[in-house]
Amino acid sequence: MSVNRRNAHTEFSKQQILNDSFDRDYMMLGNEVLTENEAGDALVRQKPIATEAKQDTLSRYQTEDFDSLTDTVYIGNQDEDGKWYIKRICISSETVDYAKGDTDYSTSWTGRTSLTYGDFNSIF
Repeated sequence: MSVNRRNAHTEFSKQQILNDSFDRDYMMLGNEVLTENEAGDALVRQKPIATEAKQDTLSRYQTEDFDSLTDTVYIGNQDEDGKWYIKRICISSETVDYAKGDTDYSTSWTGRTSLTYGDFNSIF
């Protein structure tokens, strides 16, 4: 059941919320991205964004294939051990997601449109 939060009230003033959110060490407002859960009865933290440490895990891969003939761009990458990932970029919906595997890159690239894709954090 979704709750209408447009007229929600809090016991804190806007100024108090801003003061409590201010980071004095970095001299800036801090924030945390929250979304409502599917049931609409609680707030949940967003998954963390792709970190630099996780990006380093991709540095061992070399780009093997590139397909940009449609609204969806596919970039195939493989490492020297045969592990692979395919990055899918959908231009119209402005989404980026990934599929990966440990073997059989060639077959996976051929069937790239029917692979199961997920966001960076769920795949890596």
